[in-house]
Amino acid sequence: MTAWEYRCLRGRVEEISPLLARLATLPCPVQLVRADRICGPDHLAHAVRLAARAQAQGRGASDALPAEVVRYLAGERQITKALAKVGIAPGADVRIAALAFGERAKEALDRLATAERWADDPEPLRATREGLLALGVSPEELILLPEARWEDLALERAALVDVAK
Repeated sequence: MTAWEYRCLRGRVEEISPLLARLATLPCPVQLVRADRICGPDHLAHAVRLAARAQAQGRGASDALPAEVVRYLAGERQITKALAKVGIAPGADVRIAALAFGERAKEALDRLATAERWADDPEPLRATREGLLALGVSPEELILLPEARWEDLALERAALVDVAK
């Protein structure tokens, strides 16, 4: 499987297009997602595993692993819907989960944080009611599980991408 790393960052995002252009200059692919929509480190790892497997089996919707990961993080088959759920937006104090793919992942994340003047965010990735509702989990589903198992709902949504038609 592809080497990857993530880092939680916080900072200002002015405009998305110039930011995407700067990402293209990094030594490996980097994907930015809303940290408040990520339900924990296992959510990230599960999405990366599923995306890599889909690509290896020729079932991926995208040739780019980062885009494929976004689909699984959001639990969506279509990348546009996935980006609407987990994609970052401009703002003054944006909490970001940055994922880098490849042998130079740590270097890419370090360069990104420095170039954008983003600080490390010490708040852990965790499942929240708001985040899960944004991912399409119903209030009824949240009631069925104790909060300690809410991340399982995100993992289930990711796995269902392969079976939903």
